Amino acid sequence: MDTIPEFREILPFAPASLRDFEPRHGNSIGTAILRAYRTGGFAEAAHVAGSELKSLEADPTFHPMLRHLLESVVRVCNLAPLHEKRRLALSMPDSTIGLSKWLFFSHFSAFQFATWIDSKAAPLHAEGLPILHQDVPRIPSLSEFYEKLNVR
Repeated sequence: MDTIPEFREILPFAPASLRDFEPRHGNSIGTAILRAYRTGGFAEAAHVAGSELKSLEADPTFHPMLRHLLESVVRVCNLAPLHEKRRLALSMPDSTIGLSKWLFFSHFSAFQFATWIDSKAAPLHAEGLPILHQDVPRIPSLSEFYEKLNVR
């Protein structure tokens, strides 16, 4: 949580107009990511979640909860195979994949809520109030730990 932004009274950028807010549909997003996982595993799920995340880059005013959730999904998907490689390198008997799957699937109950709360906060965000923006940290897609180990 040390990556939560420093508290600000207003957004650090000029907010978009509420007219620019485009609601997202959490169930559809979750379904697309789940479908990708079923056909291409963690890598494909990360790709679909990353594409959805990229679509939010154009305007940082809206969708901070959805962004946070998508960043978490991408990280879980990216780290799952690295955790398993590390487990094998350490000759540990129990696979990490099951736990990674549980963590991955735990996100799906939150997509609808994230998009709902983002829509409730949109008028405040359009006025520049950084509620939600300041309440959740950005989540990097990879781990410095594995980068230092050069595990890919």
